[in-house]
Amino acid sequence: MADTLRASGKPARKKSGWRRFFTWLGITVLVLMLAGAGLLGFAYSTVKLPDPNADFQTNTSFVYFRDGKGKIGSYSIQNRQTLAYAEIPQNVKDAIVAGENRTFWTDPGISLPGIARAVYSVARGDDVVGGSTITQQYIKVLYLNQEKTFSRKFTEILLAAKMGNELSKETILEGYLNTVYFGRGAYGIEAAAQAYFNIPASKLTDRQAIALTSIVNSPGNLDPAKGKKQAADLLERYQYTINGLVEMGKMTEAQKAEIYYQLPKFPKVERDSQLGGPKGFLLTMVQDELKAKGFSDEQVSGGGLTIRTTFDADAQEAAVKAAQQVTAQTAATGGKKAANLHAGLASIDVETGGVLALYGGPDFVKNSRNWATTPRPTGSTFKPYALGAALDQGFTLT
Repeated sequence: MADTLRASGKPARKKSGWRRFFTWLGITVLVLMLAGAGLLGFAYSTVKLPDPNADFQTNTSFVYFRDGKGKIGSYSIQNRQTLAYAEIPQNVKDAIVAGENRTFWTDPGISLPGIARAVYSVARGDDVVGGSTITQQYIKVLYLNQEKTFSRKFTEILLAAKMGNELSKETILEGYLNTVYFGRGAYGIEAAAQAYFNIPASKLTDRQAIALTSIVNSPGNLDPAKGKKQAADLLERYQYTINGLVEMGKMTEAQKAEIYYQLPKFPKVERDSQLGGPKGFLLTMVQDELKAKGFSDEQVSGGGLTIRTTFDADAQEAAVKAAQQVTAQTAATGGKKAANLHAGLASIDVETGGVLALYGGPDFVKNSRNWATTPRPTGSTFKPYALGAALDQGFTLT
């Protein structure tokens, strides 16, 4: 017979071209998905957390007067003071989660909606965008860079999944809050509390903690000191964070009503050059002495050292006052410019050789020459020493 018969005796229908197309398309998609899953699984199993960006592992070193209490200044690669998880205030921990990643405690370290937005942005040919979890942000800062490319985003997601599986949430949050940039040159919550409110993180109020963690979202655009627009934008982000705290059950509606409509007061915090003024000479001398004793630049600037010097706070204050008064008086009576007069002064502990006070000039940043250590003819300054030696050897004043 011309036609093949079914059991029923009716001719069999040939599959249409469209049915064959969709069948093979489905098979192809399935194979690609399985292959992709295999490659992803292989990539996950072989990837390792790389060495951290070195600068983000540093801590500020502080220099103190001889009493160990008065602070002269500090050295830093990045202004940071690392806190243990238990030392970070709970209001800071809750606020950063509410503002940046409300599912932090339950997610695997990655955001599926964020990944979808990243894929969509690639498909459109745009820079890669997509909401990142706290774990992803920590990965990006600690190990990667700020490039908006698919390869960087893919690596970030892979490493975040790895970190989320290998480290506890507490460890990740501790690292993030000690690493992330808050603006004003401050890295980590402790340095940020000092930079914005001139207090340690342990003393931050709820308002202050929420404001600081809100600034993290865009430090360059949310510093209220930069203008009214920045303050208004910060208030909006501040309120978003508060809403998150209520949603998470960390704040009641009554507590929200008390702080919702107004930012905390930001005091004026001095941010002068670390080496500005006469203290710059002290700090550079200490730094030079540390290096001469074998400390590396990395240890001095980023090792988190506590450096206690021989400088005496009261003696140093008196030295600066005396040198500047004499300079001003000499300029006034001698008809000269104070800028052309170079007073230098040093006070030495004659038993130990330790320097108690030193005045090398009015401002190290403007003129770094240390006039206290610059060799100069002694002139009449040496006469008292000559007289003392003469009297010691039996000469009289006549």
